Amino acid sequence: MARNKATQTSVPGQMISKSDLTVRDVPSKGLSGRLRGLSRSEMHHLFSTLERQYFYCLLWSRRIEDICSQEIIPLETTIQIADRLGVKHPINPKTKELKPVSSDFVITGVNEGVTRVHVRSVKPEEELNKLRTVEKLEIERVYWFEKGIDWGLVTEKQINTNLAVNAQWVYESEHITPYSPVQQMHVSPIEHSLYEEIHRTGNALSHCALTVDHRLGLREGDSLWVAKYLICHRFWEVDMNVRIEPTRPVPVQRSALMSMAKGEQA
Repeated sequence: MARNKATQTSVPGQMISKSDLTVRDVPSKGLSGRLRGLSRSEMHHLFSTLERQYFYCLLWSRRIEDICSQEIIPLETTIQIADRLGVKHPINPKTKELKPVSSDFVITGVNEGVTRVHVRSVKPEEELNKLRTVEKLEIERVYWFEKGIDWGLVTEKQINTNLAVNAQWVYESEHITPYSPVQQMHVSPIEHSLYEEIHRTGNALSHCALTVDHRLGLREGDSLWVAKYLICHRFWEVDMNVRIEPTRPVPVQRSALMSMAKGEQA
């Protein structure tokens, strides 16, 4: 699952390998929290449910090499832009001091061998009816336009909710560590037994996983954890656009990656 890192020079301005704002710095709507990024050392601070959903859609995409969240734009530049636009610069409501403007995501992606940087801000559709919201977004847009970097707006209409929920679920089992419920040496025998159980019975994924747990003398939940790990690393293929419900049958197929892995073990 390793991906190349974008360098600091990929985007003018701040370093793009970490979040410049934290969930404590600004008020949030909906779910806020910190999430791991493309590597276990990266932490992303997300301020809303929509941002979290969009983050997981990005994380699942094969075209994404790097994600930076809450990219702060230089204050002196946004002051100048706000003045040129004739709008008030954002301020901290408590201190009344000027507040830095940030963009939700700076994304480094590859399409047909070409690496490009895109900036996306995430807002609920209803927020776009507010003049003040539009003014703040315009400050962002002008900044990135003048840098020659693609900027765009994402609302709930552009987010694949099923994909986001599925990706969040499988990424819970992305990494095997000494503290994981299952270690690497156990993945292959569990995969073999679970795959056969799913295709032989057609039962719900959770039921098949529990059957394998009992058959192999595992703790309840271990086989389901492995199923998520296999999907996350694309050893198993599922339709990520359809909501995965473990209490129902989930059609899975082994991918070419699974065949390669089994060939290496032979």
